[in-house]
Amino acid sequence: VILTIIVAKKIKIAICIIEEASVAIMRMPCLAFFPFVTAVVIFANFGFAAVSMALLASTEVTWDAITGIVTTALNCSEATNNVSVYACTVLNETADYLTDFDVILTLNFFQFFCFLWMNSVIQGVGIMIVAGAVADWYWTRPSFDPSVKEEEWTQHLEGARSFHGL
Repeated sequence: VILTIIVAKKIKIAICIIEEASVAIMRMPCLAFFPFVTAVVIFANFGFAAVSMALLASTEVTWDAITGIVTTALNCSEATNNVSVYACTVLNETADYLTDFDVILTLNFFQFFCFLWMNSVIQGVGIMIVAGAVADWYWTRPSFDPSVKEEEWTQHLEGARSFHGL
């Protein structure tokens, strides 16, 4: 009882925040379903990562094969300009050190890192869209006039894209 009296002001603030959020959801009902859209995109990202990791694991790429392809692409046997000669020299020196290098394992770790990175980007964009829609509603609401059309969350996707240079 004493604890309730002590935190009564915080409880009132939390109740006011929940009431305002309820009004925002009432005015923008499809906002409640937006997390499902984010979840579908995250699952698609997971599916892409799983398939690409499986494809990487099924290959038999070695470091020697990679250096052979790059050496052929750079045409190291006939390199004349300084950049090509330097690149071929670095490639040959690196190949000596990385003969026991597990390319597939390293690429799978990189792919896993890319999955986590993209997952964070997807979640961040989802949070920005919801925050933009709610902030736009809160600061520019038309005094609950039903004739004024509210912007949906899809209008805030452009804002999230433009503010992050995507």
